Amino acid sequence: MSDRPVTNARSRRRAGRLGFADVLLLAVPFLAIFPLRNNDLWWHLAAGRLMVRTGSVPQGDPFSFTGFMGSWIDNEWLSQLVLYGAFRAGGNLGLVLLRIGLYTLVFLLIREWLRLGRGPSAFLPSLAVGIALSFGWWELRPSLFSILGTLSLVAILERIRRTGRGFAALPVLFLVWASVHPGFLFGACILVGTVAALYAERILSDWPKWTGETGVPTRLAAWTGVAVAATLVNPYGWKVYSQQVAIAGNTAYRALLDEWAPPGSAFLALVLATLAALIVLRFRRTAPASLVPILGAAILSTTAVRFEEYFALVAVPGVLLQIGGSGLRRPRIVVLGALLGASLLLGLRSPLSEGLGEGHPSSTTIDTVEARVDARLRRNAVLVAGVLAASALVSIRGGRARGWPGRHGRSRATVAVLAPVVAVAASVAWVAPRVGRVPDDYVEAGRYPTTCLSALAPGAPRVFNRLSWGGWLIWKADVRTFVDGRCWGQPIFFEYQRCHTSACPALLDAYGIDRVIVAKSDATTRVLASDPAWRLTCEDAASVVFARDLPLRAR
Repeated sequence: MSDRPVTNARSRRRAGRLGFADVLLLAVPFLAIFPLRNNDLWWHLAAGRLMVRTGSVPQGDPFSFTGFMGSWIDNEWLSQLVLYGAFRAGGNLGLVLLRIGLYTLVFLLIREWLRLGRGPSAFLPSLAVGIALSFGWWELRPSLFSILGTLSLVAILERIRRTGRGFAALPVLFLVWASVHPGFLFGACILVGTVAALYAERILSDWPKWTGETGVPTRLAAWTGVAVAATLVNPYGWKVYSQQVAIAGNTAYRALLDEWAPPGSAFLALVLATLAALIVLRFRRTAPASLVPILGAAILSTTAVRFEEYFALVAVPGVLLQIGGSGLRRPRIVVLGALLGASLLLGLRSPLSEGLGEGHPSSTTIDTVEARVDARLRRNAVLVAGVLAASALVSIRGGRARGWPGRHGRSRATVAVLAPVVAVAASVAWVAPRVGRVPDDYVEAGRYPTTCLSALAPGAPRVFNRLSWGGWLIWKADVRTFVDGRCWGQPIFFEYQRCHTSACPALLDAYGIDRVIVAKSDATTRVLASDPAWRLTCEDAASVVFARDLPLRAR
């Protein structure tokens, strides 16, 4: 009897200790400290500013003099208000802090999903692979909210599977999701696919059942209908589905933009090998409904490089949950070792290391500022590899993998430590510009025009601009642009492409354009430099500005 209090106290101390997975999780806020560099962020901020000024969501095209968006269906309006709110609260530093918080939340949701699935030991490899393969995409963008939405969805489904409760969270999730990013359509596919798999269980008698709770298929089907109906409760109604449909059907557009390029063969091989391992180790021992988010995320990741993070953050944790996490039993340890090694190697490259660049098919080079991501990728790989190596040594010496000894003890310990760590990371982000670690304005140096913005004379001439700078010009100079990142394959995108050729002067004449701001390396620069009708009026670290030497009507 006298030994019991000592034993209980010892168990509580073990439960409260931070494991290696928790240590790696604590690194996430610091990995998210780097300058702002997402091109679309700026027009999202401008949209948030517009909504605050007018008190309504965008209707029509308020940003482009070409009006290429027509009746703009802005189904990211809620995330734009969040972004602009962060800016209003803390400027560009507020945006960096928001990124820190959101990516920390991504991995907390992965941990919660694995905890609900009773596979906490899968968190360490899931965290390592997730960081390694997704780090190149760590930007502040509305699509990040779809990652959060997908992880929330699988966590809700896992709770329903285990307890038969939590259905009411589904329509709430989709109500919000449909107004933050069009990726809610992928979530709806996962939800509908799960329901279909549950009904398919009736004819797949040899496969395990997804849940032992009675009445779940019928109730989940009903709540799925409510969740899909909730997506229509937004300022645009059913039209929120239009963007994804338009992009999916526009193969010419996707063939010309780098982020829509298909993943490389190495990534595809990793996806196929991971799925093959799941089939070999768990064939007919995994409920079909559990395979739906795994296969859905894996298939989506192979369609374009911009979706690779779905494999890293959704499919991989799902696979590890099914095959037994970080257990050292063979052949699981072989699969884990290969998956971690391949992820770290692939994580050393930029996801856009070779891209099409500004929609011009003959160009296969990315701006030199893109190379700056490489240093962050190397730092990330060294950090992850070091923590994994230490974890493996301790696990092997102990004769078993380290899991979470307590269901809630370690969660409480991590939360208690994570809060001050995030606070410290925020302080580091605030100090970084003062010690020269990031630019004073928290924006990637040399990426956007600065000095030459004054040469555009806002409100007077019509401006032809580089596609990737459209949002920057709208946000910083209040310039009505020719094109910007909203061009989801509209005809203006292909008009823009023509200005990489000798047809550019004729196109500029047709639109009555008086100013051109492009990069020094763009083909447009070479075309206009040899045209006597245009003269160079400004040049800064990123851009050149051309103006008509003669008014259009005098030519």
